[in-house]
Amino acid sequence: WGFYTGTPNDPWWAYAGAEWAGNVFCKGAPHTYVAVHLKWKEDTDWNTDLSLQTGLWLAEGIANTSANMRVMLEYYQGRSAQTQFPDDREAYWALGFAAGF
Repeated sequence: WGFYTGTPNDPWWAYAGAEWAGNVFCKGAPHTYVAVHLKWKEDTDWNTDLSLQTGLWLAEGIANTSANMRVMLEYYQGRSAQTQFPDDREAYWALGFAAGF
């Protein structure tokens, strides 16, 4: 059984972001990239959530496909990404690997 009682959250959100990728160290892959993402939500009094990411983007493809990989370092500061803790603020560094196919 399920009941819809509406949402306790205010509906308005705003996002902004930018990304740059280019060849800093050599021609061809890997590319260096930098990205910034900002988020504001009405239900958190429009406080800013900030995500910064930088790394190497292996964008030439793998075996002539559109697949690519990224190795990244990310910094986040803002409301808890775990939505069950809406009043908590956190900051963290993350090292990651992403593959797109």
